[in-house]
Amino acid sequence: MAATLTGFVQPLAITLGAANVATKVNIPSFTTAIWIQFLAANGKIAYTGTDGGAVSANNFLLQQDELVQLQHRGDQPIYLASATPGTVVTVCAWDRSE
Repeated sequence: MAATLTGFVQPLAITLGAANVATKVNIPSFTTAIWIQFLAANGKIAYTGTDGGAVSANNFLLQQDELVQLQHRGDQPIYLASATPGTVVTVCAWDRSE
């Protein structure tokens, strides 16, 4: 099920569903960076996909508990998945101009 970040520097914990099923995350406009941390399991991030579909083959693997900051335009969603069902991932949008 899709999730939407509603503000800046407000971490959102998202519980992913089945293994390797993409969850779309909508990012606020004017975002310049995002922080992502998969808790207790490795995860995948992709810039293309379909909410509830198979995770895109063009994905990046993130290690469990690793906090990653990525430059990101707010007009593009991201897609998150994990090989472990029910993985929790925290996502936070950042606007460096504030």
